[in-house]
Amino acid sequence: MFLVSKGKNVGRSAARAARYLQVLGLAVACLAGLSGLDAKAEGCGYKPKTGPPYMNRFRFNPQNGAAPGPLLTVVALGDSVVWGDGDKPEHRIVTIIGQELANKRGRRVEVHSYAHSGAKLGPPSGGPISSPSSYPHPHRTPMGDVDSALPTTNEQVDCAAVDDSDAEIVMLDGCINEVGATNIALPHIFPDQETPDQIRTAVLSSCAANMKGLLEGIKAEFKRAQVVVLNYYRVVSSDSTPKPLVSDADREKAELADKERLKKLGSLAKKKLGSKATPQDIENQTQTWQENSAVFLLDSTSCFNWAIAAVNTGVSNPLPPSAPPYDPLHPVGVCPPPLAPSPPNSRVVLAVLPDNPDYSYGTPQAQTHLWLLPTLFSQDEMYWTRAWECVTHLCRHDTDCFVNALAHPNIKGAQCYSKVILGAIDGLQPTWDPDCQPPPTAAAAK
Repeated sequence: MFLVSKGKNVGRSAARAARYLQVLGLAVACLAGLSGLDAKAEGCGYKPKTGPPYMNRFRFNPQNGAAPGPLLTVVALGDSVVWGDGDKPEHRIVTIIGQELANKRGRRVEVHSYAHSGAKLGPPSGGPISSPSSYPHPHRTPMGDVDSALPTTNEQVDCAAVDDSDAEIVMLDGCINEVGATNIALPHIFPDQETPDQIRTAVLSSCAANMKGLLEGIKAEFKRAQVVVLNYYRVVSSDSTPKPLVSDADREKAELADKERLKKLGSLAKKKLGSKATPQDIENQTQTWQENSAVFLLDSTSCFNWAIAAVNTGVSNPLPPSAPPYDPLHPVGVCPPPLAPSPPNSRVVLAVLPDNPDYSYGTPQAQTHLWLLPTLFSQDEMYWTRAWECVTHLCRHDTDCFVNALAHPNIKGAQCYSKVILGAIDGLQPTWDPDCQPPPTAAAAK
């Protein structure tokens, strides 16, 4: 038994090593100038010489065998959360939403996803289209897992409006990339880490008026569409640790994975803690890293509520000229409350993911909701595909590109997001789900 088990482990290790060497070889070829883009601007935004524009199309039929009704088009806009960074196509939010809508409504459904990792809100709708040479577009199909600020979400609106103005549902998110995901999620021990007050300032300037302008443009371009805005989630919480438990059944592998993660964190924290810092020093210092995540979630949600109510009612409270200091004892969102609530059956709604700190990064339950830092033993579903594209198409062989799915919703996280989106589409409050929401309090249970 021992020899057989050992042989299997050796075989798996050899396969992993072969993949690493393959990517390394491609990196060398890339540096030698053997890889590059072969595309041109054409029409709206960016289009390769052959193939679709910057959009991924997903098609669904009802699974009950009934003849499908007329086509229902869903447009997906925004950044890596809407795209589904790290998830295989069958596990992404857009796929779950598309299939559920087909089943519920008995219609053919097409989801046209313009979302991609790294997208920023960008200039108001109708602004200049950015340089197409900046768009990652491997194999004539958009590779949404690879970071690119372009096309911006506003540019995505412009592109989608050309062919998809009759869409019945538009789902979107946006503004985390203006604020900076690393500023939100990284521990304070890291160099140049921003403070909670700096996060508030960035949210106020990026997530309020910009989101309002985006939604106004969407309502004008997609005149019959219901619009669903996704809020974000608590990336790290008070229970997070840089050395999370992993799901590997082999505890020895799990410990090696933990050491690899700590080593990567240690290289970043070295300037603050000194070269003699131990893994325990790093772990102790990072216990206060959750505050920026709490501030971003609170403030961005308050600004989305402000923007949505303003678009639905036509009136709004003025935004403050500057962000007030954050008070952890009395947390209040940086954006003012709506001047008037959105009326029933408003076209624009907010899908709010339940805030469960237990499902943040690096908590005992987080392995079922967010992708962990990849190691030799554990990666997200798209790790090797993304690494291939980073090297062969973008000539990038840096760690940031390879680990881009870090702390994004994984299979379970995408399922939870999809439930609240479907509830928002149907105008229903989702029922309590033990896999997606905090346990009800004793008072609420009565």
